[in-house]
Amino acid sequence: MAEPKRRRAAPAVGKRIKELEQRLARLEEMLADVRAQAGRSTGATRVRLERVAEAVAARIATARETLTQSIDRVSEALTTSRERIEREVSLLSRGIRAGVRAGRAAYRSRSRK
Repeated sequence: MAEPKRRRAAPAVGKRIKELEQRLARLEEMLADVRAQAGRSTGATRVRLERVAEAVAARIATARETLTQSIDRVSEALTTSRERIEREVSLLSRGIRAGVRAGRAAYRSRSRK
């Protein structure tokens, strides 16, 4: 009989987010270097470096916004999941308490007869 496929553990979301933030920070440092070099340059080189810096800045801003939206979605999903789990635990504990009370009442009613 074939064994069911095991799901691989997904990489930790927090670790992935930190890696992406570090990569964005490195890109921003590189952008600062390009801007500094553009400031020291003259003529056509300066214009080209400024265009490159603008394009990179736009991409970095888009990536940062996308990352922020992803973090918001993950955090909302975790909050929703936590609320659902808390509700289930609450219902289960209420059920257990009701069962204990019913069992206690049944035991007491039998012993009096």
